[in-house]
Amino acid sequence: MRLSDRSDSPQDVAAAVVCSALLVLSAASAAAVLRVRRRCRRRLHDIVNPLWSVRLVLLLFASIWSLSEILRSPIFRRRLPFPFRRRLDILCHAHLVATQALAEPAFLTVVLFLLRASTRPKPASSASAFAAAIAAALVSALPFLTLYSLYLTVSTWDLRRFSLPPVLFGLNDGGVPSISSSAAAAYQCTYPLIGAVLLAVLGAVYVPVFISASWGAVSVVINRRLRARLYALSATVVGALSVQVAALTFSTLCNPGDTAFQWLSLAAAVAFATLAAVGEAILVVWPIIDALSVGKTAEATTKHMQSTCVVRVRDVAQEEGEVDGGWSDR
Repeated sequence: MRLSDRSDSPQDVAAAVVCSALLVLSAASAAAVLRVRRRCRRRLHDIVNPLWSVRLVLLLFASIWSLSEILRSPIFRRRLPFPFRRRLDILCHAHLVATQALAEPAFLTVVLFLLRASTRPKPASSASAFAAAIAAALVSALPFLTLYSLYLTVSTWDLRRFSLPPVLFGLNDGGVPSISSSAAAAYQCTYPLIGAVLLAVLGAVYVPVFISASWGAVSVVINRRLRARLYALSATVVGALSVQVAALTFSTLCNPGDTAFQWLSLAAAVAFATLAAVGEAILVVWPIIDALSVGKTAEATTKHMQSTCVVRVRDVAQEEGEVDGGWSDR
C-alpha cells in the first residue's frame, strides 16, 4: 500500500501550533526556575527552592506530552523519509504510550503533589520533595503502562473469548495493533477505545481527590488572588478532562479521514494543552513572580532600614560632638 500525500489541514496546523506553544512555555518556565534558583538562592530559599525540583518534574512531563503530540502530527509525519512512514503503526502506538500512559497521569499526579505541598507549613527539602514527586508520578503511571503493554500484545483470540470486537481496540483481524488504510493515507493516528476508557477511569478517581485537595488549600489561603487561581485551576482540570474524554470517545466512532475525526483530535489536544498551560502558569510562573516581588520588597526594606540607621548614627554622632565641644570650651 502506498501512502498518498495531501495538504496540511487547518486542524493539523492548529494542533501543531498549540503543542509547540506549550513546549516553548515549558522550556521558558524551566529556564526561569533555574535562573531564579541560581541568582536568588539565599534570599528566596524558603520560598522557591524547596519545590523548585518538583516544578521541573511538572515541566518535564508537559514537555514529553507536547513533543509526542508534535511527532504524532500529520504535518511532521508527511515529511518523514518513506521507510519511516511505512511503520506508522509503531510511531502511533509509541505516541499512545508516551502521552496517555505516561505523561498525562504523571503530570496530573505532580499537579496534585504541588498543590498539597504548597499549603504545608513546613515544606520538605528539595531532594526529598523531588524523590517523592518522581515516585508518585511513576506509581500513578504504572497501571496505565501495564494495561497499554497488555493492549499492544493482546490477540484477537483473547478478545473473541469475551465477544469483544477487535476494531474497538485498534486491532486488525490478525490481532496485531495497526492502523486502518484510511488512517495511513491521511497520516493520522487513531485513538483506541481502551485509551478513552482508561482516561475516564483516571478522571473519575482524580477529579474528586483534586477537588478535595483544592478546597483544603482554599480554606488555608487568605489571599484573594491565590484563591482565584485555585478556583481557575480546579475548573480547568474538570473541564479539560471532560472534554478530552468525550473527544477521544467520539473519535473512535469516526473514520480517521473524516473532518469530524480531525476536529475531535484537535479538541482533545487543545483540552490537555490548556490544562498543562494553566497548571504551569499557576504552579510555576506565578510563584516565581510572587517570590521575585517579595524578594525585591525585602531588599528595598533592608536598604531603607540600613539608610535609616546610617542617618540616625550620624545624627547621634553630631549630637555627641556638640556636647563634647561644649564641655571642652568650659
